[in-house]
Amino acid sequence: MRKSGSSLSLLLGSVVATLFAAAVGAGVYGTQADVLWKHYQRNLWMGDADYLFECLSQPGGLVSYVGRWLAEWLATPCQAAVVAAVGFGLLAVVVQWAFRLRGAVAFLSAAVVCALLANTVQLGYMLYVLKVAAPAFTPLVGTALAVVLFGITDRLPLRLWLYAVTVGVVGVLSYGLLGGYTLLYIALVVFGSIPRRGKAAWMLAALVMQCLIVAIWTLAPRVFTGLNPDLVFMAGLPDYLLTGDEASLWYPLYVAFGLLLALAVVGPWMTARQGKLGWIGQSLLTILVVAASVEGVRASTFSDPDFRATLRAEQAMERGDWQGVIREINAAHCEPTRAMVMLRGLALTLTGQSLDHHFQYADGSHAYRCPRQAQMLRLMLSRQLYFHYGKVNYSYRWTMEDKVEYGLSREQLRYFIRCSLLNGEWALAQKYIATLRRVPGSEAEAARYAALVGRASAVVDDAEFAHILPLMAYNNGLDGDGGLIEIYLLRNFGLMNGGGAELVELSLLANLIEKDADMFWRHLAVYARHHETLPRHLQEAALMWGQLQGIDITGLPIDEAVAGEFAQLVDRAATLGDAQAANDPSLRAQFGQTYWYYYFFVKNLKTN
Repeated sequence: MRKSGSSLSLLLGSVVATLFAAAVGAGVYGTQADVLWKHYQRNLWMGDADYLFECLSQPGGLVSYVGRWLAEWLATPCQAAVVAAVGFGLLAVVVQWAFRLRGAVAFLSAAVVCALLANTVQLGYMLYVLKVAAPAFTPLVGTALAVVLFGITDRLPLRLWLYAVTVGVVGVLSYGLLGGYTLLYIALVVFGSIPRRGKAAWMLAALVMQCLIVAIWTLAPRVFTGLNPDLVFMAGLPDYLLTGDEASLWYPLYVAFGLLLALAVVGPWMTARQGKLGWIGQSLLTILVVAASVEGVRASTFSDPDFRATLRAEQAMERGDWQGVIREINAAHCEPTRAMVMLRGLALTLTGQSLDHHFQYADGSHAYRCPRQAQMLRLMLSRQLYFHYGKVNYSYRWTMEDKVEYGLSREQLRYFIRCSLLNGEWALAQKYIATLRRVPGSEAEAARYAALVGRASAVVDDAEFAHILPLMAYNNGLDGDGGLIEIYLLRNFGLMNGGGAELVELSLLANLIEKDADMFWRHLAVYARHHETLPRHLQEAALMWGQLQGIDITGLPIDEAVAGEFAQLVDRAATLGDAQAANDPSLRAQFGQTYWYYYFFVKNLKTN
């Protein structure tokens, strides 16, 4: 009876540990809706054999294939919570089975789960620059498969020499499926042989491991075309750098893999001897593991209002909710990054508010909290900004660049189709639509775009494209942006000659932002011929530059209230002096929402 009760207690501990791992996974993924939406948009999975073979043609193909399939369930918070609960719960079960963990010791499987969760929630802006497929799930899949292979190999009742041969064959063959996670499998075999097969087995396993590393390192670049020999054992793993600020991103994986290697050595021993701790000791062990695991996930979670606001604004943009874009950016209540400023500027332009309200909002160039700072704006928003500003060829160009660099994603495919339709490239649009049809759940979207192919008038009337076509009425020229999205758009629009009403307004806005008085007067003359009134920011600029340059503006429709505010600003600035005026909070409170304040006091903003 006592043995039966003990067995039941051990089983109950394992079940509770599994449920805890599943609950943490569901809780983390279920509350990261905006971040996981981006994971979903950067993912692509197809259920046909061609796509499977395409994945398997690269090292770690099975990890990539399964990870991408799991990422397809991140479309909604509910689905994300369910798939995370199932996936991370199964990983806990696999770890318990492979290392024979029961009772309170089984909670160490939950610690492994939490370490992998910490790896996902720490990403932040790194999500835009990582090349690894489906970073929300490939570490889970790769780790689980490596542990399963170890568990099977460890239980084979083979003679020592046959065991060594089996490990060698499995190690070589598994590289194509697991990629870099094969190294984890081999390491687990070596560590696991120490307590279970004796010193001779450990020495033989270590020798086999060295031979496998050399064999895989030699053969893999010849089998898999284009594989960098220096990155053989990084295939399928997150492509963090091993040095500098990115080195710390490896810590959660170090913890997860370190725990697994430790469990390979002492897991069964801990299970067998945990009874000596008594129920108090076991309870304390459980509490310690749970607390450390939860705190590890919490401490690793990337928390940045700029990042989350940008993601929510992106979602609003994809819905066509431009007021929502403005609302999400302003709700962040922090210094904005250039990505946030550009998104809000685009939304103000497309809602016809830019020349009245652009400078009423906080400007800034807050640094992205990312170890890699180079061209972050391009990586985050190049295709979206160029597309909605009518620079369709640039949008297509950068989408293609990202496809080559990072692999085809859902959002890339969507912009390929949109650009092809706007350019009237029907055959190209059909090609991308055919690819979209292969993506499960995208049939309706593919059918909607297919209905526009060959029908230029339907594209013109489509609500998704109506605001873009007027911005495409410019002469194409051979030029380049050098990856500097904002400065290129400002210079391009700011120096543009003529164009429709929408382009003239964009030119004026660019002149204001660039503080280019000469081009401002040229574009204002065109604008004033077709409008009886001037938006507020144009009045502010005309008053200021008129006084600074001695230009008569009596023919322009300037509101008395605006003129009166400008007179007050001149008086206050004269009283305070330039140095004091720049730092005077009362001046900012009174005039901070005007173009004047931007012109005189907002300086040295970065444009990336």
